[in-house]
Amino acid sequence: MVVSNADAKKAGINGFNNGIAGYPVGQCTGFVASILRANKVPESKYSYLGNGNQWAANAKSRGIKVDMKPSVGAVVSFKAYGSSYYGAYGHVAYITKVNSNGSVHLYEGNFSGLSFHERDANIDSAVAGVIHFSDGGGTTTPPKPNTKDSAAIQEKWKCLQGNEGLPC
Repeated sequence: MVVSNADAKKAGINGFNNGIAGYPVGQCTGFVASILRANKVPESKYSYLGNGNQWAANAKSRGIKVDMKPSVGAVVSFKAYGSSYYGAYGHVAYITKVNSNGSVHLYEGNFSGLSFHERDANIDSAVAGVIHFSDGGGTTTPPKPNTKDSAAIQEKWKCLQGNEGLPC
């Protein structure tokens, strides 16, 4: 299922503003996770995938299809430092359209700190992978995060929230 662009935008902003599935408020990961929830993707497929630059590898390790072929409803995982606006943690964005020239139209949160942003982008060397959550496959049981890692992640999120996104 792929929700309308209007519903995707609304869901994404909600995830950005409130956090979802273990992802903190004000981040691209919560924005995209909320759209995936609206698309009826099981939470076990997208929870605890890490920072934006880690989503492609972690999704693939769960058996979810990851490639470099964009499709509507898929998610783009951008590498860390892939370009000036992806930063140390990478980025994720939701594909709403594949353009005739092969570029994609994206909905994203926390692009320049905004709760919603849309733009066209190329699938190029800045991309870690295109994740096809709706193509079947993947785990049906949520992973059990390592308690030590979970505590460290929570502390990092608290730091980032109180530090307005600056490195902690």
